Amino acid sequence: MQRTGLFLSRFAIALWTVLTIAFLMLLISNAPSVPHNAPFASLSIREENSIVYLPNRIFRCVSENKQFECQTEIQNRLLKINLSRSSQNGFDDYHFSSCSAFYEGKAIGCENRGATYAPVIAQIYEVNNLGLNSSELRSLQQQYWGMNLLSQLGETRLFWISTGLSVAAGLIAASFAWQCPNIVAKTFASLFCGFGSFQVMGGFLGRIPFDEVTPYGFVPETWSLLVKGISIVSGIVIAIATLSLLARRTNHLLTVLLSLGSGLGVFGLCWQALSWNVREILGFISFNFGLETSTIPSTIFQTLIIAVAIVLATAAATLLGLRTHRSIKAFMLLSSGFGAVAIVSNFFLLLLLGLGYAD
Repeated sequence: MQRTGLFLSRFAIALWTVLTIAFLMLLISNAPSVPHNAPFASLSIREENSIVYLPNRIFRCVSENKQFECQTEIQNRLLKINLSRSSQNGFDDYHFSSCSAFYEGKAIGCENRGATYAPVIAQIYEVNNLGLNSSELRSLQQQYWGMNLLSQLGETRLFWISTGLSVAAGLIAASFAWQCPNIVAKTFASLFCGFGSFQVMGGFLGRIPFDEVTPYGFVPETWSLLVKGISIVSGIVIAIATLSLLARRTNHLLTVLLSLGSGLGVFGLCWQALSWNVREILGFISFNFGLETSTIPSTIFQTLIIAVAIVLATAAATLLGLRTHRSIKAFMLLSSGFGAVAIVSNFFLLLLLGLGYAD
């Protein structure tokens, strides 16, 4: 039975790795890069009810004074975009006051559709009236399928995918921690607790207003460095303390103190994992199954999340303090599961924000 469970866990982690790499390659290969590719984030073609998204990397751009001229070939015909800056917004290199477009030398419509982060604030444009037929539009969509797929998914569905991968990572990590409570699994569980403590301490100290620390001689820059330093030290201490408890016995008083510290780390992991992913899961359920889940006020939602995190952290500290074989496995299941969810969620959140897929 245990051999079957390990086989399924290894298969799950292999499948998760393949899906995650494919998702990352799709995101990275289609991410806009301003100014390396073009001075705008993206451009789309609209023909009646059809829209095709083009990545900015296919444009060749030259600049002169306050103007950019970018061009590419669409269906073997030249598409040219002219962008101009006025003297009033000259401080912003990627905010343009006017846009004009030409296809095969004929003027076509060009419209500003807003801005996004890519990885600087840059604008999104849409051109129309190119005269492309449905077959040519389908060909363009197939040629730039990655960009069009991501645009159709949108920010919300990309977060749903990242949430699914994060939860899957947590389930796989919890499964391995339960089935193989060896030194490697114990080390990862300890590092997860250290990360949770780092997040809790950073979040707590980071909320202290600068006005309250300046009377003690701290300037904002010094206080920010101190907060980071204390958070890192806290994370390292809790990671070492958790590993020492998992690896060997200590006296009763020290066991209680170290268990409380590890519980603090688990609280940070649970709070992070739940506060982001539960909201995304509720949004997914509400959208796909028509169940009303968005009526919970934000303050009540956060209070419930904190309450659940406290309960789970208390359970984790108790399990670690008991120090039986089964309680240690249960503690590792909690810390590894929620730790993997928290870290993978943070990774995808930073990635989507950094690449310009989310605001």
